Amino acid sequence: MRDRTVGNTMTKVWRQIQENHCQQYLDRKDLYTTLLMTLNRPGGITAALGQRFKSAPKRREMPSPKLLRHAFLIAETNQIEDYRTQIMSTFGSVLKFDSTKKV
Repeated sequence: MRDRTVGNTMTKVWRQIQENHCQQYLDRKDLYTTLLMTLNRPGGITAALGQRFKSAPKRREMPSPKLLRHAFLIAETNQIEDYRTQIMSTFGSVLKFDSTKKV
């Protein structure tokens, strides 16, 4: 998700995550229902045993955009040392390049 968050607001990212979450839930619910319908056919072994299956679990709500932003910022603070190393590496080579020039 890091590459998708550049230039986007956290609300926009939240909406995309929520859309993907809902789609994945519906896909899994459809698969669950389809599998139960194949097992629970009239005259099948589960019907003869009187097996009752639970309905699909309800979809859980997504955390707020504010909480997602907080989690994103915590994850970014874990990357500070890598960013610092990259910056120092880049500026170090630029400084070295400039010091080799003769005036």
